[in-house]
Amino acid sequence: MRLTLLGTGTTSGIPAAGCICGACDRARTGTGPSRRHTCAWIADHRFSVQVDAGLVGPDRPDALLLTHYHPDHVAEIAAVAAGRPVWGPEDPDRRIAVEDRVPGLRIRVVEPFVSIALANGWTATPVPLHHTIPAVGWLVEGPRRIAWLTDTLGLPERTTAFLAALRPDLGAIDCSFPPDDPRAEEKRHNDLPRAVAALTAIRCTAGRLVHIGHHLQCHLDEGTVLPPWCAVGHDGERIAWS
Repeated sequence: MRLTLLGTGTTSGIPAAGCICGACDRARTGTGPSRRHTCAWIADHRFSVQVDAGLVGPDRPDALLLTHYHPDHVAEIAAVAAGRPVWGPEDPDRRIAVEDRVPGLRIRVVEPFVSIALANGWTATPVPLHHTIPAVGWLVEGPRRIAWLTDTLGLPERTTAFLAALRPDLGAIDCSFPPDDPRAEEKRHNDLPRAVAALTAIRCTAGRLVHIGHHLQCHLDEGTVLPPWCAVGHDGERIAWS
């Protein structure tokens, strides 16, 4: 089973259009990381699932799981979802607007903590998140357990308790802002301390920080010490288990 981080950036990405901060300048010159819309590809040799459709993955997935309906998470849904089963949270107006963009698309509405049977024994369980609109994270269980937790500001208590009891092999979480950035509360995205605290609380074996904004990237470029089990994700990174 393997996880590929297709993208690890925020809506604006890195480099952000028109920005001249150090992180964006380094991305343009190739001396720092570039980041596109955050989404993931989870697969083994028989089955694949994509989480969010901000980018097109390496192939058509067997299933698509949506966290919410902000544009950076559904930008490429026509290419990713056609002819595939798609699940996402209830958010009637936004869900219907997304469905109207793709002829024949019908998003199956999920209930929090109610697992979906995928294929080959895989399951996916939606878990509530804290965001500006209705959003869910996903616990994908196959040979391993992967918790995908974006977009969110912290985690609801029930989500934390549910995941901590299962101890995911890997947790990937929204980490958009540097420490003490007031925009974290306003935008309902984690800053660095909240992200690490949330991963610690769910007791995952390994952690990845995703949905990285350019202001946070500037902070990271100055040198940040993370727990040994946690790392900053990068576009195209592959994490594999035997």
